[in-house]
Amino acid sequence: MYKLGNKILTLNSKLCFSQLSLYDYMKPVYIQNSERNNMNPTSDTAWTITAHDTVNKIITFNNALPTDIADFSTNWKKRWTVHTLIDNYVQISNVDFVNKQITYSFLRGTLSIGQRARFLNAMRSFSLDPATPIIGVNAWATTYVSTGGVWLHSDGLYRMIVNGWDSSRGMTGLYKSSDLTTWTDVTGNYYYRAGDSPFNKAWCVGTATHNTMGSPLKIPSTSNYCKLFQGLNAAGNSEMGVVIFDENFGIVTMPTSGIVIPGYSLTGHHYIPGGCVYYQGKYLIACVYRDIAATTFTVLLLEIDSPTTYNVTNVEVVVSALIPNSYCQQTLLMPCPIVFNNNLYIFIGGENNSLTDSPLINNEEGGVWYKQNGVWVANKENPMFINPIQMYDIYASTLWAYDHIGASFSFITVGTDLNCFVSITAGSSAYQIGRTVMSLT
Repeated sequence: MYKLGNKILTLNSKLCFSQLSLYDYMKPVYIQNSERNNMNPTSDTAWTITAHDTVNKIITFNNALPTDIADFSTNWKKRWTVHTLIDNYVQISNVDFVNKQITYSFLRGTLSIGQRARFLNAMRSFSLDPATPIIGVNAWATTYVSTGGVWLHSDGLYRMIVNGWDSSRGMTGLYKSSDLTTWTDVTGNYYYRAGDSPFNKAWCVGTATHNTMGSPLKIPSTSNYCKLFQGLNAAGNSEMGVVIFDENFGIVTMPTSGIVIPGYSLTGHHYIPGGCVYYQGKYLIACVYRDIAATTFTVLLLEIDSPTTYNVTNVEVVVSALIPNSYCQQTLLMPCPIVFNNNLYIFIGGENNSLTDSPLINNEEGGVWYKQNGVWVANKENPMFINPIQMYDIYASTLWAYDHIGASFSFITVGTDLNCFVSITAGSSAYQIGRTVMSLT
């Protein structure tokens, strides 16, 4: 018997890597009820604290503890915590399943009898590596940076598009790295800026917004890439265009018009781009259809005929609306498709602002959707991707990353690591880019 991913296999098992799903590696990071359902559950059996021995640092609960916490340790990926509020938590140092008790080594805030408890392990699947930011603000992006996609250049180094903001205009530049950890600005300046040529077409004539999200798509049978870029038209609506560029981020084809989504009028709305993939012979792009007041959100998956003509030939609704009592009851953001072992998944960001006793309140996280019997469904254990929130006491050097995840998820698999680049902020400070890694072994 041996272990592959999260599956225990016998020597006679015929399961191989190509048959494993993303969920064989991705483990739940947030457990709020014994039903293991965080997505507007009809039943929500909670853990509440029945006793707290502050001298011996032992907390007793009303219900059987989740078996996941049995692997607690001081290892970066195994630091289980129990939260009552976002900044009230303990770090588990021992578990007594028989008596429904945990012992803790660290306490922040107050955990009282009668309070509801949740179990978190922020680094269980995707863990920050390194703990510190890999790219921060610079001379041309003075207030904000976020990732715009990573690819391997023919020179053996990686490239990353970096979205930047200087308090008035959006820009994109290019960084390079040999190890995905240490990055340098290729030219020391931005490449493209909102409202400047070539990003001054009708769909992107505005001088404020210019960015790109998700992972770049290598166009089959070519050496070029394509991505969705966001711009503002003259009326102030957000549009999106498919831009084709070479491995040096030199633009090959610039669209003269933005994508038109049949049945989804731009009047009073924005098209907010996500990522794109080539899957089973189809060009697929994800986006958010949102009203200008930011009260209604719909996540769509569009099929286009090609990156050069970008006519929408099919529209699928992935998430029709905000989901109450979930991590995405306030917003739906940053949809990023990813193909893993010939299965299509979509990472989607979201935020909640009314689950007052949740440690994830007023924060953005990432969850995963997949197709089941032809219908897009959420993993009920979402969110599957969270930042360290106020746990910088136990995750050293992560104070910069305690607040919002922003802008985009950008994936690249290298060897046995699935890398996910994100931007995170510490409240009033600038967004910076971090690298997270999930092992595929």
